[in-house]
Amino acid sequence: AEAGVILAEPRYLEAATAAGQLLVDVHLMEDNKLRRASRGGAVGEPAGVLEDYACAADGLLALYGATGERHWFDRATALVSQMLTRFPDGRGGFYDTADDAETLLKRPQDPADNASPSGQGMTATVLLSMFGLTGTNSYHEAAVALLEQLSGLAERAARFAGLTLSAREALLDGPRQVAVVGSDGDQGRRELVQAAYRLSHPGVVVAQGAEPTDTEGDDAVPLLRHRTMVNGQAAAYVCHHFVCDLPVTAPADVR
Repeated sequence: AEAGVILAEPRYLEAATAAGQLLVDVHLMEDNKLRRASRGGAVGEPAGVLEDYACAADGLLALYGATGERHWFDRATALVSQMLTRFPDGRGGFYDTADDAETLLKRPQDPADNASPSGQGMTATVLLSMFGLTGTNSYHEAAVALLEQLSGLAERAARFAGLTLSAREALLDGPRQVAVVGSDGDQGRRELVQAAYRLSHPGVVVAQGAEPTDTEGDDAVPLLRHRTMVNGQAAAYVCHHFVCDLPVTAPADVR
């Protein structure tokens, strides 16, 4: 999704959207629980584990940022709620399996990245993204507690701590946020979003959408609330920890 925006390549965004829709239609159950695998459009029985929830939520947030379609954000929020209620270990960390999963001799809890990101590192990343988009302190508090639990990983095994270190960098630097408002389909809005995704700030989050009306303002994604266009033009608000610069309308000024 992000590559499609940055490279202005519609095929990439279409592929990401199709993957996200498959995930929602096939793998996401009515109770917002995930299943791990499917074949030919038929979902299997194995329940999703922490990395499934976190990676899926991260992907859905990327689709929201790339398209401005609110339903992706809502689906991601529901998955994060599942993570926060069914996976915590009570000490700030997260188990790999949910509280209603098959009972094992020891409930697994692996913090290390391997061929795919660790569930815990991705969870920290997603929690920080949710905090940046919503300002909800519980997301920030959960991310801080989790990263504290993972604080010794880089010293013990640095090669397996890449995502955890990336999340910690985002925590220390951010949140960095860009809110873009403009008419749906507007070229100016697309160019501002593209400029936002080209920023190098660690953990930057992007929200985009039409200018909220008076009646829907409180229902908008929080980062978009009270954002207005400038003289009828799409506008970008570049923020650091919810303190925003004056809105800009030129992509070169998104920095």
